[in-house]
Amino acid sequence: MGDIFGAPLAIEGIVAFFMESTFIAIMFFGWNKVSKKTHLLATWLTAIGANLSALWILVANGWMQNPVGMVFNPETARNEMQNFLDVLFSQTAVDKWLHATSSGFVLASIFVIGISSWFILKKREFILAKKSILIAAVFGLLSSFYLIITGDSSGRTIARDQPMKLAAMEGLNNGGEGVGLVAFGLL
Repeated sequence: MGDIFGAPLAIEGIVAFFMESTFIAIMFFGWNKVSKKTHLLATWLTAIGANLSALWILVANGWMQNPVGMVFNPETARNEMQNFLDVLFSQTAVDKWLHATSSGFVLASIFVIGISSWFILKKREFILAKKSILIAAVFGLLSSFYLIITGDSSGRTIARDQPMKLAAMEGLNNGGEGVGLVAFGLL
């Protein structure tokens, strides 16, 4: 499986990880050493690198959950990739990436609101803190709605491709047809 599983992880390591680690250094250690535009660019490239990192890791994980774009070769006893785009754009991988990044956006919004609230409590940078709370709250609210949509899409994909996994998630050890939704369960 390394031929298929290894490709997204290699891309993540070669492209996304190095991009992220390079620009995060400029972002953190570049204060007063690079121009504001360069610092802003480094910040954006760090964020893009982090999202690309998540993409490639979740593509690999999505392939493990629902192997697509490959064929098993009995002569070599190996799975061989047939279509890289099928692996990259599998519904499982897309669902996982969109859900993970949108949950990260919600968490980042809460973090910004928390830091800004601290500034208000300390009576520092009041106008900046109010503006950042407003921006983070709107962004977080929109991201949380998107998080619900991506979570539902992920659940529907699991129901279609891995019904046994969904049954295990719902605690339906004995299975069944037309069973109700489980909102809360105990192991």
